[in-house]
Amino acid sequence: MILQPCCHGCCANCVSEYRRISEENNEQDIRCPRCREVVIEEKPNYDLIEMLPEEDNKDMWVEKLLDFADKQGQEIRVHVDVQIFAKLICSRLVNQERLDRIALKTFEDWTVQDKKTMQVFKEELRCCIISMDCDFEEISKWVQVLSLPSKIESYIMAGLMEFYESKKFLTPMGAEWLLDLMPTSV
Repeated sequence: MILQPCCHGCCANCVSEYRRISEENNEQDIRCPRCREVVIEEKPNYDLIEMLPEEDNKDMWVEKLLDFADKQGQEIRVHVDVQIFAKLICSRLVNQERLDRIALKTFEDWTVQDKKTMQVFKEELRCCIISMDCDFEEISKWVQVLSLPSKIESYIMAGLMEFYESKKFLTPMGAEWLLDLMPTSV
């Protein structure tokens, strides 16, 4: 887990135990064990999760998505296509404020972190496209479902159009696999 606002890391079990002990001692706040900053919240360390083998973290993303839904007492069935998009949807939800801030800027004013956020988002979208072998119309609907700020949606759609043009060019040669090799640019 990443502790907020200091951004130091701590395992989820340790954070839970730390919170439990603090509650038993009637302490309102917990502090980062490294810098002693008051911890407001903790979020998953997605960079570390990414290092896990894909089969280990696929179900984890569905669980995180269901945590966001928070429909206690209701049974939710997650379609296989939604499973493929679960990581992207979670990323969208976690980065709401950051995406809103990016949308207020011109492309030239994007910070290195803004560009990294968008690059990761585009890369995850590309992985979904390749996993599902989506056509342009289907992926456009998924982008619409993500309900991105309009400026970000336009930026993503422009990138998708380029991707599908490349895919259309490579398909007659049986060379779509080249798209897996190419890094996503911002």
